[in-house]
Amino acid sequence: MVSEMQAVRVSRKVKASSEAVYKAFTRDVGFREWLSDSAYTQNREGGKILLAWNSGYAASGVFEKLDKGKQVIFTWQGVGEPEIAQVQVDIESQGEVTTVTVTHAGMDAGEDFQDRLDQITKDWETGLENLQSVLEEGLDLRVTRRPMLGILVDFMDDAVAKRLGLPENKGIRLGDVIDGMGAKDAGLQKDDVIVKMGETAINTGNDFAKAIESKYAGDAVTVGFYRGGKLQSADMTLSGRWLPEVPPAAVDLASEIEKMYAQVMQELDDLLEGVSEEEASKPPAEGEWSAKEVIVHLTLGERDTQYYIGTLLSDDETIATLKNLPARIKAFLAVNPTLKDVRAELARAQRETVVMVREFPDEFVSYKPTYSRLGQGMLQGAFHPQLHFDQIRAAIEAARA
Repeated sequence: MVSEMQAVRVSRKVKASSEAVYKAFTRDVGFREWLSDSAYTQNREGGKILLAWNSGYAASGVFEKLDKGKQVIFTWQGVGEPEIAQVQVDIESQGEVTTVTVTHAGMDAGEDFQDRLDQITKDWETGLENLQSVLEEGLDLRVTRRPMLGILVDFMDDAVAKRLGLPENKGIRLGDVIDGMGAKDAGLQKDDVIVKMGETAINTGNDFAKAIESKYAGDAVTVGFYRGGKLQSADMTLSGRWLPEVPPAAVDLASEIEKMYAQVMQELDDLLEGVSEEEASKPPAEGEWSAKEVIVHLTLGERDTQYYIGTLLSDDETIATLKNLPARIKAFLAVNPTLKDVRAELARAQRETVVMVREFPDEFVSYKPTYSRLGQGMLQGAFHPQLHFDQIRAAIEAARA
């Protein structure tokens, strides 16, 4: 049992099974969906646990006890913390309601001891509130309460940075801005490159999270960005976050995704109408993609999505950032050389994704944190191809010119 001395105890009632709560405290995916930004666990007694946050804080420990559906105990030592504390999670199910009690104990007393107790209490209260939300509603409060800029991000490498007049290949290039949201209202536009928000330098997507981690929708922030090679700034009001409603049945989710794909392919076919093989194959400039190569990129992205879904279905989520490798695109075109071939492969990959979603097992669909998170992302899947449609149009126009 955890010592009563120097302990924090927080409880919350959740309308979920004890097995679902247990998974949230023992699996990589479980922790990431409600508590930490990244997690690694060895799901056995004596196995390691590592939790990390984008803020830079991290905690590591060892599972001391795993009693499925009833109790989890693990050690906890945070970055900069001298002592090894202990976290005990008691899980008690009564009908449709499960009571979760977290006892965090063993902190060393010191001058800031009360402040630490208060912060630990607040962190677990916030965490369990989110645990309840993801298990009952499939909504991650860290996402729904997080402010948005209202931007779509586009690819950037050294060649693109040079073309845009940047002093170096750093920052986030805007593929587009969304109507009615903060970035567009602040005057930002396509091909602007954001390099600073407030006092935070912006080099990667994670820097956005750091810049707005303590802000909410409606807050204002000053944004530094390059346009036409010149550094400018604008005051932006952060927008609220919208998430699509995910149908509770996999077959209905698959139908919604199928409709979305049909719209995307219709837009693509309109773009390609009357385009010759030569026009589709010619890149606008050295190092840039032809219209055909852009479609290959979309198809490869669809295949990567299927692999990612497979890791979720295997309860072993793998998050990987795959670069736009020329070798992959060349290999694809060697097997599918014509525009007709390329277009058909994209449509085929989309159909495969739809069937894959339709065949989700019941146990996966019933675990709302993962199913809803995946569904929310997939229902916004039209943004990526639509982001590239201007690129396809520009490549065709350049080929004709």
